[in-house]
Amino acid sequence: SSPLHGWTADPWLPFPPGAHSLNVAAQVGDPTSMLHFTRRLLALRRATPALHAGEFALVGDSPSLLAWERRDPSGDRWFTYVNPTDEVHDSPDALIGATVVMCTDPESEGTEVTRKLPARVAFLAHRPATM
Repeated sequence: SSPLHGWTADPWLPFPPGAHSLNVAAQVGDPTSMLHFTRRLLALRRATPALHAGEFALVGDSPSLLAWERRDPSGDRWFTYVNPTDEVHDSPDALIGATVVMCTDPESEGTEVTRKLPARVAFLAHRPATM
């Protein structure tokens, strides 16, 4: 949160407009901050084999969003969905019914993925292996 935001000299690139609030010092006390979201995401990745060693496949065909699946040998499936646009998208069939584990919209966590995927959101959803 210092004037140089941790740099020892003035860097050649300008600081972003929100640098005074988009830093560790400002976010450490806010459990809903991007800092804590990132830490939760990294911990989940470390604890979940499919997220760091599973098979990878892109899901869907929309040029304006990014979605992929990671699957481990047991059939455990994890989906990542990133929509930076203001448009709602139809869900690829594979995502429907998966449970949202982490989301940039915390109110969506714990819900099931439906036919319509929200705008301006990113989430990680899980579908456990079926027997």
